[in-house]
Amino acid sequence: MPGFSDLPIELVQRIVQDVAHENVLASAKWVASLARVCRAFYDSVDAILISTVRMTDTNCSLVAAHKQRCARASRIIISLKRTDHEPALRHLRELFGSAGFSPKVVTIGIDKGRTARFAFSQAARIQSITHIYLQIYYDVLSEAYPTLYIPGSATHVILEPVLLSSAMCQAAVVHITEYLRLRDARLERLLIRTPGVSAIWKAPFVTSLTQAAIDRHDTRLWLDSTPLYPNMAAYALSPPVAADEEMGTEFWNTGRQLFIPDV
Repeated sequence: MPGFSDLPIELVQRIVQDVAHENVLASAKWVASLARVCRAFYDSVDAILISTVRMTDTNCSLVAAHKQRCARASRIIISLKRTDHEPALRHLRELFGSAGFSPKVVTIGIDKGRTARFAFSQAARIQSITHIYLQIYYDVLSEAYPTLYIPGSATHVILEPVLLSSAMCQAAVVHITEYLRLRDARLERLLIRTPGVSAIWKAPFVTSLTQAAIDRHDTRLWLDSTPLYPNMAAYALSPPVAADEEMGTEFWNTGRQLFIPDV
């Protein structure tokens, strides 16, 4: 009876690619082992392995050391919650400065304001980005030009502001509406997630944001009323995207529209 080795190489590669796609989130290490079977498997699996790169507190120096390889990724997830500012800044500079670095989907979650500001500003210059998710978004809320921190090329943006006072809520609404005003028709959706909004200020913030969308007749503003964390420390240390990563770019299409025009 013919076995697996008797199948045409094109079919074998397709099977390996399908298996790798289905299992890369659950066990990247196992998928990586497929790449060591033979050259044909390597060619099929390597692109899948490198399609998403995660820079975390435990591997940021490794990612920076392999910046040319990581530059091939179409999705970058940066989650630095415990790394000190200077080493994090050095590793981020190496990654963002890589030749050919042109991801399409980017998530940034950094709990140190100066480091986050740098990462946001560097990402804003990358014209290949179509989907971006900016977590722990607070240090730049008072800036007059939000387009310095949010890519102008993005069609789908998620902002996750940290709001602990009335002044921060007001600054966030101004920041968000100014970004909508400055953006061109390529922006399809701006989704605001609220796990970092204090329970005291969540209702006033949502009310102000909704009124801004209605006043502007802006259909691009959406809200994902995410359940609150028990405290800000728990929020700051939460993993980026978490289970939502399995949704891919469909994650950017969640939430409810704040202004729905009359039919």
